Amino acid sequence: GMGTCCSTEAESRPLTVASAPHPTSSKQETRTDEPLTSEAMKEAKKMKKDVAAAVQVQKIFRGFKDRHVYRRKVLRAAFEELEKKEECELQLCSADVGKLTEMYMRFEEKNQPLVRRLPSFVEESRQSMDAKTSFTPTRSWLASFMDTAATGCKDAQGNEVPIPKEHRLAMQDLDDLLRNTQKVLELLPNVVGINFEDPTKLIIVGDLHGQVQDLLHILNTHGLPTKERWFLFNGDFVDRGKNSCEVCVILFALKLLFPSFVFLNRGNHEVDGMNVRYGFHDEVTTKYNQTFHARFNNLFAALPLVHIINHEVMVVHGGICLEAGVTIEDIQELDRFTMNPKWGSVIDDLLWSDPGGPNHAGAVQNHRGSGCIFGEDILDEFFEDNAPLSLIIRSHECIGEGFASMFHDKLLTVFSASNYCGNTDNEGAVIEMTADLTYQVHRHYVMGPIKDTTFSNRYCTLSATVAAKLILRIAANRLLLLDYYRTCAREARGGLSDAKPGESKGNDIKTVIARVQWARGLQEVLGLRISFLYLQSLLGVPILGVDGKKKGKFDYLQWLSKFAPSLEFEMEPKEGVTTELHVTLNKLGRILEKYRVSVMSMFQYFDLNQDGVISKKELARGLMVLGKVYNERFTKEEVEMLSDHLDKNKSDSIDYSEFLATFTVSDPSLVKSLRGVQPKELICMPSHKHTPLKRAHRSSTQVKGTKQKAKRQPVKLPPIMDVRSSRLAK
Repeated sequence: GMGTCCSTEAESRPLTVASAPHPTSSKQETRTDEPLTSEAMKEAKKMKKDVAAAVQVQKIFRGFKDRHVYRRKVLRAAFEELEKKEECELQLCSADVGKLTEMYMRFEEKNQPLVRRLPSFVEESRQSMDAKTSFTPTRSWLASFMDTAATGCKDAQGNEVPIPKEHRLAMQDLDDLLRNTQKVLELLPNVVGINFEDPTKLIIVGDLHGQVQDLLHILNTHGLPTKERWFLFNGDFVDRGKNSCEVCVILFALKLLFPSFVFLNRGNHEVDGMNVRYGFHDEVTTKYNQTFHARFNNLFAALPLVHIINHEVMVVHGGICLEAGVTIEDIQELDRFTMNPKWGSVIDDLLWSDPGGPNHAGAVQNHRGSGCIFGEDILDEFFEDNAPLSLIIRSHECIGEGFASMFHDKLLTVFSASNYCGNTDNEGAVIEMTADLTYQVHRHYVMGPIKDTTFSNRYCTLSATVAAKLILRIAANRLLLLDYYRTCAREARGGLSDAKPGESKGNDIKTVIARVQWARGLQEVLGLRISFLYLQSLLGVPILGVDGKKKGKFDYLQWLSKFAPSLEFEMEPKEGVTTELHVTLNKLGRILEKYRVSVMSMFQYFDLNQDGVISKKELARGLMVLGKVYNERFTKEEVEMLSDHLDKNKSDSIDYSEFLATFTVSDPSLVKSLRGVQPKELICMPSHKHTPLKRAHRSSTQVKGTKQKAKRQPVKLPPIMDVRSSRLAK
């Protein structure tokens, strides 16, 4: 098992072997070939059986363990693929969500506005400014805040929980901290140079994602910044975790206290369009208010994009650009002060790009929707254009061991959030680099009660999340899957409509497919590169085929029937539902089937305390907006009738997460799988297709031969505090 911290350097332990007596020893024992007694023979036979049984048990256990390790690897790969797919889809549907929220606010202006939606902390803060001096963090305050955060961020079982109100930074103090930090960051260039000599060491920290336990562990293990110990935090401070605010408070306080020893890079989640969806917006509005979310994102826009260590190592959150010939000077000239970088821009690529596999060549559009996937040849070209750079350190990807080296050690990935999202069971890591650019990797695991949680429980947590995400996607795309499998079955029959002689008529051959066809259909229709054959049991596929053989062909129509809509959305109204209400439920069901992400985002927008409950009036207004955006008109009578129907206990409040869950699947076992996962973890873009923008493929030959490459001088980076951004100059 993993402890709280383990180094990558393996301890070398000498092998000790018991010495046998020398044949020339004077005390050599004489052997006698006496026949074995019957009891001795029985004992020998028994011992032989015991050894054989032990070997068999060991073989079974090793096979069981290897299968579980491989299945966990498949699940983790599936989880990461779903994460990338969701990120891509959320960017594509951002326009719809913007329409919904904008129209909802317009609707509010014409009706009674939500007073709680309009925070007045700014006026209150300015009025009390004379009575209180501006907040400035001190070392003693930071130590105290870290201690209170450490005790308040986890429950009795060790799971991370939101820090209670009494341990949070006061609203006005946070306002001062953000303003002062933004002033410091705005003075920095896009590309910051970090030059140091021995005995100074630089600690490079990857994604933290609101997991304050990991940040506190790193600072407690390595110590606070000093002249001999510097820190570089490589983006993605927020989202996913439950204490993003406190992570930012600690990092910004460190930057103000140790401006020459602490460095901050921007990540793809320090973007307004991302952190409004992945938890940071909800956390900020719950702990503070809506205006602070905008205040945070204004500060995020001032974060630098790249750091260069001793002229040779580039640290960036994502990767390099799809566009050929981009240099450090080009990055330095960019205007980085934007909350949402333009799609396909250099900034977008720096925050989003990923390396391909060892055999990947060229650069192509990223499956995440932004950035690119680049190969070693593109990396070598970047180094040629930006000599003497020879190494890139990045983050952005959840790595099982917290650290990975690629492209013959020319690209390193470090990820510091252990047990990411509470279910991936990955280690976190940091890189400790010296002045001669040698490095050590320090791994840790601090998120969750690792000592009290068995491997099977952690495995089940991850599998439940993956299964729930896939169930929603299959339910939303079941008609497309039906068409795909019907085509597969028709091709397998060779166009024949009748069953072959001897075939059992109990299962129609027209609806029988092989499991390989089933998996390929899910990959193509859902657009996911996942090994579905290893996830059959999670998705309700029968073990026995129609012929009674294990893993044989099965009836796809019977399997897809499990993903049919629930009883609220059916052909005939059930008992207690009038014809008019049934028509309205079907109309709403059609919208939810296509636009579930947008609808969930809209409901969360005005659920301020994020408890999943909204008032009947809020639901009614939301449905009116929904109908206008998606051309499904709801009359006032329909909205009132639907609100009354959904308010089961007549409490004038509606659990909208439960309401959305009624429009998913009808199979009880699949519903159970969905209810076993938190609703916020189930982000799913259904069958409604957005047309993604395409970027041209780039190969390394596009640059070679078109221009003569000369050796470049080391990039001269301006002093940190002497350069003002183009925004301040304006």
